[in-house]
Amino acid sequence: MSTGSTLCVASWCAALRQLTSLDLSTGFVGTLRLSSNLSGLTALKRLLLEGERVVVDAAARLPPNVERLRLGDSRSVALPTQLSALTRLSLLVLRARSCTPDGFAVLTRLGQLAKLVLQYNSYLPACLPQLTGLEGLCLEEASDIMQPEAAHGAIEDALGHLTQLTSLCILEEPDRCPPPAAVAGLSRLQRCCLGSADYAGNPEMPPIALPPGPWAASLRELGASLDVLQHSAGTLAAATQLTRLAITGGSFKGHQQAAFWEWARIHPLLRKLQIEFLHEAELPGAAVHAICSLSRQRPALDVVTLLAEDGGTFEKEFDIAI
Repeated sequence: MSTGSTLCVASWCAALRQLTSLDLSTGFVGTLRLSSNLSGLTALKRLLLEGERVVVDAAARLPPNVERLRLGDSRSVALPTQLSALTRLSLLVLRARSCTPDGFAVLTRLGQLAKLVLQYNSYLPACLPQLTGLEGLCLEEASDIMQPEAAHGAIEDALGHLTQLTSLCILEEPDRCPPPAAVAGLSRLQRCCLGSADYAGNPEMPPIALPPGPWAASLRELGASLDVLQHSAGTLAAATQLTRLAITGGSFKGHQQAAFWEWARIHPLLRKLQIEFLHEAELPGAAVHAICSLSRQRPALDVVTLLAEDGGTFEKEFDIAI
């Protein structure tokens, strides 16, 4: 399709009553328009809608039993109100770059929504603190236009209400969102990824650590920058159930990392240590020595090193494929 063109989804689609999965996309070029009543597609469980703009006409209806939806729209300032009819929706992946904070309001009407992924949006939803039933949340560059203080404050406020979270991923720039203190109160959290920022690369930022609190006791899997982990001895010691740790970037240079490697050596339940970096040159000799020494001392520990560009990183596991 070319810019300015429109793909119309009309009655031909409504006749496909046995469909369980449907992808409708313009490749983010042109408009995707739904003009028909699709409520007869009762077998449909998975739906993908993507366009430079996604328009759902007033007379149109969405399939009522959809459980997994990916919606990508670069132009609309509000989500379609017809989303409220998706009473069984449990997973929503949103890339709504022009949506205003109030334009996400329809999310509050999705009573079964358990997992929400926000990608490359300009604003965080104003209603995010109201989505108290969420069990999984991923924020991937979800507040590009917001001022750093406002973005950080909005995330802190939301997490203070989202106490049912068992999975959390925050991939924001470090000056926009250092590890939120409100994470500490998420006592049900089992999987958490707090980005790959190289905090040590910014000399104006003081040392940043993972917040202490009840969340550590429930953690099973954790991903964070080495710059953060090396200052988080107390929180790591309290994470007694942690079985998997991913070092998602950061600086591998410096003299403050010995305590971290010692923790990895003695933590009894740790089964996998995943070390991710952008370039092989990022691993200095001291880091290579520490990794090799750890492998020798704990042969049962699965120590994996990988280049982030090769895929399979801890962060990407939170970008839920539907």
